[in-house]
Amino acid sequence: MPRALSSLGNTIKNWIIDQFHRSQQDLTRLFTHSKTKIRVTFDLWASPNYRAFLGMVAHWLDQNNKFQSAVIGMRRFLDQHM
Repeated sequence: MPRALSSLGNTIKNWIIDQFHRSQQDLTRLFTHSKTKIRVTFDLWASPNYRAFLGMVAHWLDQNNKFQSAVIGMRRFLDQHM
């Protein structure tokens, strides 16, 4: 039976980094062809285990006037959030 995942230590990390770069290129292309300005919203929330996160989402209309949105950033927020 073939292995689904590689046993090499950096393989999964490299897959994630490669996918990140492909997604960056895709978003850049989508933003370039947007019919509207790119609007950005932010949200700060806490998980059930009291970890706070800050998310950034982009919103735009594509070439077909269809509303699009994409998460473009997410970070753990180390200060308290209530």
